[in-house]
Amino acid sequence: RVDGLPRFRTICLNDNITAFSAYANDEGYENVFVQQLINLIQPGDVVIGISTSGNSENVLRAIDYAQGTNNNQTIGLTGFNAGQLKDMVDIHLHVPSDNIEQVEDIHMILAHLMTSALRQMAVQESEGTTQYLTEQRVGMAYGN
Repeated sequence: RVDGLPRFRTICLNDNITAFSAYANDEGYENVFVQQLINLIQPGDVVIGISTSGNSENVLRAIDYAQGTNNNQTIGLTGFNAGQLKDMVDIHLHVPSDNIEQVEDIHMILAHLMTSALRQMAVQESEGTTQYLTEQRVGMAYGN
C-alpha cells in the first residue's frame, strides 16, 4: 500500500478453504483455480502461477484460462526442471533446484521482490518517471 495511490486488487486463490474445498469436491482438484478465475478475472489482470514442479495440473489450467481470457498476462514461478509451466507463461522465474524447501523459500522471496517492485513502479508512475519504470520492469523480468 502506498499512501495517496489506489490500492492493488490482489486475490489469493488458495486462502479461502471453503471455496477451495467446494470446487475440489464439485469440479475436481485440477479445476480449483480455474473455477475461481471464471468469476474473478478481469481484462488487464496478471495471474501468477506457482508450481515447484511446473506440472501442477490445477496451476496449468488456471494459466491456460487466464491467457485465453482477454489475453491477460501470466507469470510462472517454478523449480526442479520447470515442467510445462515454463513454456506457457509470459514471464518465467525459475529456481534451479530439486530441493522443494529451497524452491519454496526462493518463491517467497521472489513474491516479496515482485510486491516491492510493483509498489516502486506505482510511485514512479505517479511521479511521471516512466523511463526508469520501464527499465525496472525489464530488470525484474530478467533478475538483474
